[in-house]
Amino acid sequence: MALAWSHVPTEMEDHWFMYFDGESFNFYRSWTGFCIYKAYMERTENGFVIQKVTVNRKEDQYAETCNRRDELLIEILISQALDRDASVLWEQFFEVE
Repeated sequence: MALAWSHVPTEMEDHWFMYFDGESFNFYRSWTGFCIYKAYMERTENGFVIQKVTVNRKEDQYAETCNRRDELLIEILISQALDRDASVLWEQFFEVE
C-alpha cells in the first residue's frame, strides 16, 4: 500500500489524520480528533481493496449526511495522500447536492 499506512497532517489546512491499524484505514478529523470513516481493507494479490466503509453519523461530530459526498471525499483523501490529482473528484464532490 503506497499510503505508507498513515498520513499525518503537517499544515493547518490539512484536516485529516489517517492510519492503517491492520484491519481498517481510519480517517480522523485532525482538529477534533473524531473518527469519521473506517475503510475495511482486504489484501489481494494486487494490493488492497476496500471491502466496506463505516461513517460516523453522530450529528455533533460530523454533519454530512450524503453517502455520495462521503464516497467522493474518501476517494479524494486517498488520491491526495498518494499524490494523485483529485481535481475531477473535487468537481464531482461540489456538484453533489
